[in-house]
Amino acid sequence: MAPIQNVQELVAVKRNHNCILTLLVMTYDLTVPAKKETEQFRVEYWQGRVLVKAKRSDFNCNQTG
Repeated sequence: MAPIQNVQELVAVKRNHNCILTLLVMTYDLTVPAKKETEQFRVEYWQGRVLVKAKRSDFNCNQTG
């Protein structure tokens, strides 16, 4: 499980650079406090394995079509 510090660091960078969008991609699930932090500070969170699975699926569809 990825700790809350990962989200807090990204939120700090978001503030320091006046970003309006943030995306956190992790290979691990977030802890419950970290998930709450992403919701509170509007950080979009994607699981890396979901992205890899979707990309593989997309690749396989493109190969057959």
